[in-house]
Amino acid sequence: MASALPDIVLRQILSFVKESPQVEFVERLPYNFSEWNCPIYDDGLDTLRACLQVSRYWRAIGIPVYWNSPGFTHLPTFDTFMSFITQDDVKGLNNINMAIIAPQRVTTPYPHYIRDIDMYFLYTGIHRWLLESDTFRGPALIFRCRELLQAILSMFSRYDVRLNSLAYPFIPEFGADEIKSWFAQASLRKVSLSATFFLPPGNVLLLNACRNVEEFSISFWQTRTHETTNNITSDVIKFIKNQKRLRSIHIKGSLLTPHEINQLSKAIFSMGDTLCYLHFEYMSFNDFDWNGVEKCVNLEALTFTSCRDVVNIRPLIHANLSKLKQVEVKETTGVPLRAWADRFNKRAKRIRHSI
Repeated sequence: MASALPDIVLRQILSFVKESPQVEFVERLPYNFSEWNCPIYDDGLDTLRACLQVSRYWRAIGIPVYWNSPGFTHLPTFDTFMSFITQDDVKGLNNINMAIIAPQRVTTPYPHYIRDIDMYFLYTGIHRWLLESDTFRGPALIFRCRELLQAILSMFSRYDVRLNSLAYPFIPEFGADEIKSWFAQASLRKVSLSATFFLPPGNVLLLNACRNVEEFSISFWQTRTHETTNNITSDVIKFIKNQKRLRSIHIKGSLLTPHEINQLSKAIFSMGDTLCYLHFEYMSFNDFDWNGVEKCVNLEALTFTSCRDVVNIRPLIHANLSKLKQVEVKETTGVPLRAWADRFNKRAKRIRHSI
C-alpha cells in the first residue's frame, strides 16, 4: 500500500465508531468519503483497512467495488479486493454488499467465510455499466456480462452463501429462461428477498428455478400498489410449495393483507416435517390459520417479534410438537400466546435441567 490515510479521515472514522461502538452492520462506506470532504486515497483498500482496525464489532460493510471501469482505475479491482479480504486481519467480516460496475473475468476464489452477497447491487451495477460503457458494445459486451454472472452464480454452488435481494430483470438483454437456468444450476440454499424486488416481471421464473433452498427470508414492508399485491404473494407461495428442503422460514409482513396471511400460513405448514425454524415479524395474526401446524413435527424453534393479535392458537397449543425447544415472544400482543409460551418455556427448562 502506497500511503496511509490522512489523519482527518481516520479521525472521522473514529468519531463515527465511538458514537455507535456496538454496531454490527455498517450499511456502506461513504462514496469517495464525499460526506467527509475527503477523497479515497490509493486504491481504496487503505480506507477499508482503517475502518476494520478501529472497530472489531463491524461484521458487515457495504463498499463499492469497481472492476477496472474507465474513470475508476484508482479503485480496487475485484481480484485485488478479494485478495485483500482473505488476509487474516479481516476474517471477522462476513457480509459484503458489492456494487459492481464493470465486468471482467473472475479468477480469485470467493472467501469461504463470507456468507452473504447482495445481488441487487450486482444486477443494478452491471446494468448501469451496460448503459454507460463505451468500451464494449453489442455481442461482445453481452458475452462479458454473461460470463461474469455465471461466474458469480457459480460461487453460490461452491460456498454456503445467501442470495439477497433478487432484482431480476434489470438486464433486459438476457432472457428469463437463460437466467432461470443459471439459478437452477447454482443450487442456492439460502435466499433472502424483499417484496419490492418482485415488482419487475419474471421473478416467478427465477423463484421456481430454486428447488433446494433450505433457508428463506422475505420482507413485505415496502410500499406496494393494489395491483401488485396478489402476484407478489402468489410468487412467494409458489416458491415455498416448490421447496423440498426448506428448514427455516422468516417472514416480515407488516403490509400483508388478511387474505395473504391466510394463504401464506397454509403454504408454510405444507412444508411438514422438513420445517425446523419459524420466525414471524411485524405480522397481524387475526387471519392466520394454525391448522396444519401439527404436521411440522420437527419444528425446533418458534419466534414472534413485534406481532399483533396472536390469539387463535388452539391448534398450536394442542399440536404434538415433541421437537420444539423454545418459543420466543418479543414485543408481541396476544394473551393466549404469551401465557402458552411462558408455560412451555418453563416446562422445557425443567426438562433440560433434569437431564
